[in-house]
Amino acid sequence: MKFWTEFKEELKKVSTTEKGKILKELNWRQEDPQVFSKSFAFGVFIGSTPLIGLHTIITYIWSRLFKKNFLVAFVGSCIPTGTPIQMVFTYFFAYKVGLFLLKQHSYLHFKDFKHIQNFYTISKDILKPLWYGSFFIASIAGILTYFIVLVIIIQKHKKFSDSKKL
Repeated sequence: MKFWTEFKEELKKVSTTEKGKILKELNWRQEDPQVFSKSFAFGVFIGSTPLIGLHTIITYIWSRLFKKNFLVAFVGSCIPTGTPIQMVFTYFFAYKVGLFLLKQHSYLHFKDFKHIQNFYTISKDILKPLWYGSFFIASIAGILTYFIVLVIIIQKHKKFSDSKKL
């Protein structure tokens, strides 16, 4: 209860222009469906890359440089790797796809991680397929997400405008 009281007090301190900016970014009805879809798709693309810890920063910089919706892109970036469990499956799948694309086989064993001098070899054997696979998956996921979200938003706009006419 105390948290919500403090939160409300802090929210009152935020200027009305800042509140308006936040609400504008959250209001999908006033935004161009293509901008919304591009923002979400870029978020999914970035979220699918192995840049753990940099997803939000890259999404923020991209959204400000290209005048896209940061909140939508942020939500999109949380979908592929939003939780630690999702990260394991996403990156394992990306690694396997990368191995397939590079026509390689995984020869790594747990004993390879015991000696620090093997670190360069291990990182090369893991990171190269991971990057190739994640870039391939991110590209496909981003393109598919763009079109899926675009269709959904256009349908929602039509539904909203039809209900307004009644």
